[in-house]
Amino acid sequence: MLKEKIKRLKERLKIWNRDQYGDTFKRYKKIEDELNKMEVSTIDRQLSPQELLIRKQLQEDLWVIAQSHESLLRQKARSRWVKEGDCNSRYFHLMINASRRSNSLNRVWIDGAWIEEPTRVKEAAKLFFFHRFQEVDQHRPRLDGICFQTIGHHQNDMLSRRFQEEEIKDAVWGCGNEKSPGPDGINFKFIKSFWLIIKPDVLRFLDEFYVNGTFPRGCNASFIVLIPKVVNPQVLDVCTR
Repeated sequence: MLKEKIKRLKERLKIWNRDQYGDTFKRYKKIEDELNKMEVSTIDRQLSPQELLIRKQLQEDLWVIAQSHESLLRQKARSRWVKEGDCNSRYFHLMINASRRSNSLNRVWIDGAWIEEPTRVKEAAKLFFFHRFQEVDQHRPRLDGICFQTIGHHQNDMLSRRFQEEEIKDAVWGCGNEKSPGPDGINFKFIKSFWLIIKPDVLRFLDEFYVNGTFPRGCNASFIVLIPKVVNPQVLDVCTR
């Protein structure tokens, strides 16, 4: 139920974002141009009461859309130390572009040739890590006859009891607000802001996990991204140091 609600919420948020905001930068420039035209057209006369109301509304709309655009840029730039409201859009753009340049992989050397086609690079990366992490040796060492320190009944009961609402909330609040969201697009700032609404579904979900011991398919899905650790990476390789 929780998974389906988040899925439907994501679809509705996309529609809401498109209708209410769309391209925030284009909307900002459009409102700014309208204000400039009004200022130029009335430079030699007083504004009428109707024009004053229109200018006031445009100024309010400009402030709202500017805040929205800055918030979006701040999240993309991953600059947590800069507070929202600083209106430092140039800094955010520089950080976003620098991050894209440092993390971009334009081509990879595969089987003696440069490959730029994304689908072929993805397939090569998938096969590389599949073989890298595949378990070849099935013989594992045994630790028979070794006495390990054990926990008591009280500790065992504490570890195996149902999830408590307070510890769930502590775990959620212990996560960064703007950490990269998963495939559902929901970050922890959203979860915290609407905790009272989504809390019953979250608690129900964790209770079902406690009883059944399994997640519904897709609930633990995640993105796997190749992040370069060296300058200008060219091949799929693993450091052996």
